[in-house]
Amino acid sequence: MTYYLTLFYPPSRIGKRIGYYFTASQVSAAVVGLVSAGFQKMDGAKGYVGFQWMFLIWGVVTIALGFGQLWWLPDRPTPPGEPLPRRHKLLRWLPDTPPALTGEDAVVHYQDMKRVYHSPNWSWMDLLRVFMDWRLWPLLIMYFGVVGVGIGVQLYANLIIQAINPNLSGVVISLLTAPIWIVRALLPSPSGK
Repeated sequence: MTYYLTLFYPPSRIGKRIGYYFTASQVSAAVVGLVSAGFQKMDGAKGYVGFQWMFLIWGVVTIALGFGQLWWLPDRPTPPGEPLPRRHKLLRWLPDTPPALTGEDAVVHYQDMKRVYHSPNWSWMDLLRVFMDWRLWPLLIMYFGVVGVGIGVQLYANLIIQAINPNLSGVVISLLTAPIWIVRALLPSPSGK
């Protein structure tokens, strides 16, 4: 997702957009607790257990959105006046994707991106140099630490809450996971930004 965002925003404006993305993930984690409580209330409806309803509904929505993204989500903004890139022959049955930006927005964006980016030809040696850059490794370790802790809390919050009070019902436990993520989304980052 970060790479995709860099196609639309220059470095001077990308930080805020990545922040929006991570904040949205905090909010979605809070919503998951609330939604899973609703799915648990559906337990036994039409002969399905609550988690089966959850997988069924989320699966259908995910597949529908996945196919919708093939049309709706552009690969990247095109320079003003340039035609949209041609689709792969397997996807030609889809209608053309509308341009990401039009008018003055497209011109401003093009000037921002042209000032910052150019199209170098990458080789396998260039890729190797990126992986050998020592400055990348601490950032990777920090990223996986943050993601690992976040996923750990998201996956095991129910078990942690149940260990604190084994008498809570599944619905109450699911509802109690939401405040963890709501508070985290509202707190400032450790850097104060």
